[in-house]
Amino acid sequence: MIRFLKLNDPFRLVVIFFLLLIIRLPFWLGDFPLLSPELTWMLIGEKMNEGLLLYRDFNAIIAPLSAFTYQVIDLFFGRSPIVYQVIAFLLLFIQGVIFNLQINKMMVLSEKTYLPAFIYSICGSFFFDMYTLSPVLLSLTFLLLALGELFYVIKEGNSDENSFYIGFYLGISILFFTPMIAFILVFLIGSLFYTNIYFKGYFILAFGVLFPFFLLFTFYYWRDGLPELLTNVFYYSLTQSTNFLLFYDIIMIVTIPILFVSIAILKVLNATGFINYQVRIQSVMLFLLMMGVLILFFIPQLTMYHFLIFLPPICLLYTSDAADDSLRV
Repeated sequence: MIRFLKLNDPFRLVVIFFLLLIIRLPFWLGDFPLLSPELTWMLIGEKMNEGLLLYRDFNAIIAPLSAFTYQVIDLFFGRSPIVYQVIAFLLLFIQGVIFNLQINKMMVLSEKTYLPAFIYSICGSFFFDMYTLSPVLLSLTFLLLALGELFYVIKEGNSDENSFYIGFYLGISILFFTPMIAFILVFLIGSLFYTNIYFKGYFILAFGVLFPFFLLFTFYYWRDGLPELLTNVFYYSLTQSTNFLLFYDIIMIVTIPILFVSIAILKVLNATGFINYQVRIQSVMLFLLMMGVLILFFIPQLTMYHFLIFLPPICLLYTSDAADDSLRV
């Protein structure tokens, strides 16, 4: 399968699509229980369609853009779990394709391959909690777009436009899932050590991050809900914790994946088949992985779909390891 996916043929994406469909189909057809967070998202969408404003009229541990997404889904489809799952399936596949195209376009690996899309899709289907349309999954779309801009800057050099888009995509990602705010530090470190962004570029990046917030603040100001928005987005959603997983459960679940990822990281760090900018991108993804571990301690209502934040770094690091092995063969 790995050798098949290493061929640079877009038809491989069709194979990945149907493979992901085969993985998800038994879940759709089976009698799996509705997740507690899933029911909460549906109720939030219903309340907002009744004319209530999130944070001002009722509290919920959710980022605003995710809540607006659930409002739109409720408006057109009502309380339908299968709609959440089908949209999540399509979004995961699209994200895998986007990330794969970014990797191939920027030549992050030594050869073009569709292995990243395959690994992204498979790792995003490990647990049935990941099959629904979670705020993390929604947020990842824009995190990937920000990563694509950063890859371009590392390889080709910076422009003011790139700095703005990095910040803008990050800002939207945060408004879908608030703990993503910690990844700003990763992008700053990556920009500082691995790009030629000048001092002005950091102001443009910061403006890009703040621009979506400005639009959201303006909307809530008009609706007389700005104080409640600030309280919920920057305090309540990061400090209120009612985890669905015990620490022991988390350790038992992630031990084997962590072992495989650790081996891949060690092999990538010792690899000799990559050139300068490729090594820089791998270093950024390693920082992203470590920051993701820290984010877990600040996520309210922790469950398995939150581990989706590890998809981009795990996907790239494991694929880099496979690519280095193929070069030695």
